Order: sequence, then structure tokens, then C-alpha cells
Amino acid sequence: MNYTQSSGGGGGFRLTDPKIFNARGSCVYLGVSDTKIDGGWINVCNGANIGATGVEYHAGSMHELSNTHFCTILGSNPVSMGGVLVDSGASDVDVHDSKFFGCLARIANNSSNPGSVLDNGNQGP
Repeated sequence: MNYTQSSGGGGGFRLTDPKIFNARGSCVYLGVSDTKIDGGWINVCNGANIGATGVEYHAGSMHELSNTHFCTILGSNPVSMGGVLVDSGASDVDVHDSKFFGCLARIANNSSNPGSVLDNGNQGP
């Protein structure tokens, strides 16, 4: 699932209880402000060799991600993808209360992002 706002301001994008997996790149790639992901399963993004992640914020601000499981389906670890990437174009990202199982990186964060709060959550087994 890719979502990028082509022009103008605003945003407002919500994913509640999403089940997203088996993508050929990043499962979720967001470039719009004011996004929220809650209660999801985001797994098996099989483009890890090209830098794919479970969720990538590449632009915008006022993002929140919570209560979401990454990388694992039914206890297996089928891919070593990254968990969450906050790229240089995004800011004000709050990642909390999520679980990362078998990820190559729980959260990969570009340090140039002001206002981001990244809680790696529970690494799991």
C-alpha cells in the first residue's frame, strides 16, 4: 500500500486493524501528513534487499503508529525486513506499543527528524 499526496497541504490518513503482507517492497509507504496506524499486522515485505520496511514515512508530519505487530506470522520469521523507517522528509512521528519479531532492524531512524518519538517496543522472542 503506497500513499503519497501529490500537492497541497493537509492529509489525514487512518489505517485501523490493517492486515498487510507479502508486498514486493515496503508494506506501507506514506508521504502525507497526519497519518495513524493502529492495531495492525504488517509482515513479510520481501524487498528487504532493496531497503524495504514494514512502514516507511518519507514525508509529512504528525504521524502515529501503535499496537502493531511486525515481521512475524504465526510465530515464524519469514523475512528480515526493517520494522519502521522515518526518512529524512518526515517529522513528528510517534511509534509506540508495537511488537517487532525477527526484523532486521526494529526501528531505523534518520536522525534529522525533529520531534520524533520512537519506542522500539517489545522485541519478542
